[in-house]
Amino acid sequence: MFNGRYQPVGGPGGKIMPPTFPIPDREKAAAQREGREPVPYAVERRLIDETLCDTVIVDQVPSQANRVEEALLAARDGGRLDLPIFEMTMKEEGVRLTSLDFPHRYADAYLRDSDVNGERFDRSPVGKALRSTSAIDVRPLYQREPYSLIFGAWDSHRKGRWPKFPRIYSSSMFGIDWSIGDRRAGKVDPVNLTGAIDDKGKAERDWRFLPEGTKAKGGKLSEIGHGHIAPNTVHGGVTVREIRRYGWISLAGLERLRFGDASAEAATAARATLAALALVGDRLAFGRASLWLRSGVT
Repeated sequence: MFNGRYQPVGGPGGKIMPPTFPIPDREKAAAQREGREPVPYAVERRLIDETLCDTVIVDQVPSQANRVEEALLAARDGGRLDLPIFEMTMKEEGVRLTSLDFPHRYADAYLRDSDVNGERFDRSPVGKALRSTSAIDVRPLYQREPYSLIFGAWDSHRKGRWPKFPRIYSSSMFGIDWSIGDRRAGKVDPVNLTGAIDDKGKAERDWRFLPEGTKAKGGKLSEIGHGHIAPNTVHGGVTVREIRRYGWISLAGLERLRFGDASAEAATAARATLAALALVGDRLAFGRASLWLRSGVT
C-alpha cells in the first residue's frame, strides 16, 4: 500500500480543477429538485481514518496508470531502465507509439494493424506468440509485454474468447471535504473588432470588417478569436482540505498468474520481477514531494 498526502497550490483551501464528467440524468433531476447546479465532478463518500468523508476524484486509476507508464518510458528512453518494448513508427507522420502508449496495451488496435517487416503483426512470430497467451501461461506477455499484466488488459476486439488480465497495480487520488467553487469565464478584446467571416469557423479564411451594429451574413469574428466574449458560467473547481493518494500492488493478483510448465522457483522470480517493475514505476511517477496533474492540481 502506498499512501501520500498533498496540498493544492497555495496550501489548504486552494482551488483545484478535478476532471469533469458528463452529468447523469438522475443527478440533473436531483439537483433541479434541490434548487442547485449539478456537479460535473465524480464525488463520493469514503471511510477515511474511520470517519465518513465527502471526497472528489482528483485522478482516476486509468489516469494514474498512464502517468506510471509515461515515467517508465521516460526512464527507458533516458537509459535508466532496460525494458522490453514494442515500438510502432509512422515516419511520414512523425508518430511514435510504444507498449507504454497503446491504450489497450498488448491488445491494442494500433499494434494489431501494424506491420512487422512487411507482415501483419498478428501473423508475425511475435504476434503469434502474444496470441498464444492464456490464463495458464502468461509467459509471452511476461517476456515481451509485462505492462499488460501489471496495469491490466483484455483483447475485446479480436474474434474469439481471450483472457482478461486484471491490474495488479492500482493508484488513485481524491480530495477530502470538498466545496464547490464558482467561476465566470470571458474575454476582453482590446480592439473588439466587428465583422463577418466568409467560411464559418475556419480561422485561415478571409474576413471583412463591418461597422458595429451592421447586419451581415457569415460567421461571427468571435469564432476565429476576435471580439469580446461575454462572461459565462463554467465549472469552477473545488476547494479541499487535502488530497490523498492510495496505491497498492496486489500480491493475491500476482499469485494468480500462471507460467505454464515453468518451475515454481522461476514463477516466483517472475512474480517478484513484476512487483518490482510496478514499484519502480510508482516511485518514478510519484516519488517526489510534489506532482503536476493538470492546471490547478499540483
